[in-house]
Amino acid sequence: MTPLFVYGTLQKGRENEHLLSRIGGEWIAATIRGTYYPKAWGLAADFPGVILDEQADDVPGYLFISPQLADHWPALDEFEAGYDRIITTATTADGQRFQAWVYQVQPPFPA
Repeated sequence: MTPLFVYGTLQKGRENEHLLSRIGGEWIAATIRGTYYPKAWGLAADFPGVILDEQADDVPGYLFISPQLADHWPALDEFEAGYDRIITTATTADGQRFQAWVYQVQPPFPA
C-alpha cells in the first residue's frame, strides 16, 4: 500500500480534505523535496503546485495512508487534472522515509 503525500488543498485542515477523509485513513505530517508554487499554471492555475527536486527545499504536507486509497485513484486522478501522480520519497519528523504518490503540476515548468 503506497500512501499519498498532499501539500495543497487536499491536505488535513484545507478546503478539499473531505475528499480523502471520507475514504478513511491516517494523516502523518511529512515533507518532500521540491519547489512549491502557491499558484500553478495550466489546468492547475490558481491552485498550489509542486515540482519535485531533490536539491530543493522541503515542502511540508501530510502522508495520507489508507488501505482503501487504491480504489479511489480514478476519482482522485480526475479531480487532480493538471497534475501527474508520480512516486517520490516523503520523510516524517522522526526521520522515517516512505515511498509515496504525489500530484506534481504538469509542464510547462517555469524557467
